Amino acid sequence: MCLITIKPRGIELPTRESLFSSFTNNPHGSGFVVSKNGRQHLHKGFFKFDEYYDAILDEVNIEDNCIMHSRIATSGLVDEENCHPFLLTKNPSRMKLVTVDTDTPCMAHNGILFGYGNKKISDTYEFIMEIMSDNVIKDNLKNHAIQSLLEEAVSTSRLAIMIRGEIILIGHFFNKKGILYSNMSYKETSYYSYKSSSYGIYGHKKYSKYDAKHQFYPDGTEGESEFSYDDEEEETPLWDNDLKRYVGKCEMCGTMSDELSLTDAGWLCPLCYDYLLGDDLQSRVEKEKDKVK
Repeated sequence: MCLITIKPRGIELPTRESLFSSFTNNPHGSGFVVSKNGRQHLHKGFFKFDEYYDAILDEVNIEDNCIMHSRIATSGLVDEENCHPFLLTKNPSRMKLVTVDTDTPCMAHNGILFGYGNKKISDTYEFIMEIMSDNVIKDNLKNHAIQSLLEEAVSTSRLAIMIRGEIILIGHFFNKKGILYSNMSYKETSYYSYKSSSYGIYGHKKYSKYDAKHQFYPDGTEGESEFSYDDEEEETPLWDNDLKRYVGKCEMCGTMSDELSLTDAGWLCPLCYDYLLGDDLQSRVEKEKDKVK
């Protein structure tokens, strides 16, 4: 679950409205890491939107690369330590840091890493401690073979890693005016949906989608970014006459589902639908919006 937002060097920050939707649609803690002179400045553990937004404005300039993350907890406690991004380290004390200036790579994750995590620590936390912080992986993140292995290991998940000011991405991201998103939950969500079986034929929506594996943003002042954007038409879910439902890929988690629902956040599988549009979350989001009006 969760949402990764990438602001590349030379691109303005997302709008306040977009960041607010990202924060409230993924309400279990937010954080960001920004590049400064080839180092990573990590700030996380935000549970109040104004504090999160003010910190971003204070730290992030147009010339900076930045990874932002807002969490929906599927494992682990809802606390500062389980917020993203994480340092790639095996040191438990350093894993607990919520503010640090470091040359250690930092990573944010969107999705579910099956077989990792427990009631205390998230799947991402354990995956980093066991896999990503291993020197064979951590010291070779620009190696295409390592990136291909990571892509296989995380399946439909997305990863964003900052190392010496550069951003390495694994998985599919959507481009919205130069900002990259790991899913569509940056959009303001209206709390109604059309069950796909009664909605009829889904009209084609155009998204700018980028397959980011094996690519990175250089953080230098010369040369062009190695990111290139391909405008593609997002795959339309298919109607299954036997099931009487739409079948296709969830736009939140990327998994295939035979029970998609169409919402303002896109086509969602039942699990993502419950997380994003559950009654408890709806009530909380409305309260948060009232606070900032």
